Amino acid sequence: MALVEVDISSFDAFKNATLGNGYDIDGYYGYQCWDYGALLWGNIGRYGHQGTPYNYPYLSTGGTGYAYGIWLARTENATDQFELIFNLSDVKKGDLVILDKGRFVGDTSGHDAYADEDYNGTNTLRLLGQNQENPSATVGHVVTLDNMDVSKFLGAFRFKQWIAPPPPPPPVQRKKSKFPWVLYANKLRNMS
Repeated sequence: MALVEVDISSFDAFKNATLGNGYDIDGYYGYQCWDYGALLWGNIGRYGHQGTPYNYPYLSTGGTGYAYGIWLARTENATDQFELIFNLSDVKKGDLVILDKGRFVGDTSGHDAYADEDYNGTNTLRLLGQNQENPSATVGHVVTLDNMDVSKFLGAFRFKQWIAPPPPPPPVQRKKSKFPWVLYANKLRNMS
């Protein structure tokens, strides 16, 4: 399968370029959640890793073949381009969230999708992902935005390119002196 190039200049650009489209990166089972995660990895040049057929983007599932395995292989997947997020409360918009298996009866695969909002204090998060409309789908579904239960949170990957720089500190306001410098200067001149 061929990699589709999409705009990854920001998370919003990535979302706008992919929402409503479907991606089958590896040629297996149609539009699966792994394919959508792998789309970013491929667009940053992470592909063709040893052992991957078809030279497709390398986003390891740690030998499981399932989405939850992406977190098992987190060190291998993160390299220096991603920060690892271990706590749900630290999730920010744009993070690739990894959910464990067991989200519903029969779920053996887990799920991966991008947070479309910062953590909001609940176990529900708006996620941008593929194949998340119907958990029993065999072929998968296109990229959608859905509020999903994230109580099975394993971890997340934060793409460093999408981290907004901190705002500059406010300029230092110097207080104006109330000392009458002009009068003092005149007095010094008159002393000579």
